[in-house]
Amino acid sequence: MRLTYKTYAESAVKAEKKGHYLEAAKNWADAKRHTAVQKNIEYCQHRIDFCERHHFRLKSMSQEQTNETFR
Repeated sequence: MRLTYKTYAESAVKAEKKGHYLEAAKNWADAKRHTAVQKNIEYCQHRIDFCERHHFRLKSMSQEQTNETFR
């Protein structure tokens, strides 16, 4: 099976819906590499940025909760 922009984008959407933001960011990056359409490239970059921010925010929040537990 040949993986296409659509395949990667659909995988990214599914990962986002599950809250798997790092996986989603990787899929958006793959989708971005598989398109030549400028609007798609820009959209993918927007989603990559969004997913990375959310991944690191959730990771940070989790770390803070862990630290609070041990105080």
